Amino acid sequence: MEVAKARKLHLRGSAIEAKHDDIERSLKNGSHARRMSILGLENLLFLWGTKTNDFNSVSNMALVNCVPWDA
Repeated sequence: MEVAKARKLHLRGSAIEAKHDDIERSLKNGSHARRMSILGLENLLFLWGTKTNDFNSVSNMALVNCVPWDA
């Protein structure tokens, strides 16, 4: 059971790192019209630490906080 929890946390951590890398890449390239706000990333990190069984819902909650880059 502990191994399964560790794997789940590792997968969640990998997903967060991938999103963070995408944000950094888009900021460098300037190719995307919308950027995830810092608040969205903070929400994702907070929700990652909570006991949730549905990581997709966590990702979707974080994406709600996307704002236009020029906002």
